[in-house]
Amino acid sequence: MTKDNELALHTDLCDLCEKHSGEMGVPVFVHIVTSFITQLSMDSAPSEHLGISVMLEAIGENGMAYERKENDWRNDV
Repeated sequence: MTKDNELALHTDLCDLCEKHSGEMGVPVFVHIVTSFITQLSMDSAPSEHLGISVMLEAIGENGMAYERKENDWRNDV
């Protein structure tokens, strides 16, 4: 996937979030999308092991690597 395609997909997903999250809130929307992506990963992978590996790789690259800045207000919650 090229960077342009990746950016376009990212923008589309942000637009989708904006369109639907007002009705249910962003955390609920994120849960629905995460559940969908998880199921899609498992259903489309040639093996359960590969499906789980793909998800863990994505979490490691984007999720677990994420660190909030020290002065982020969400650290106080």
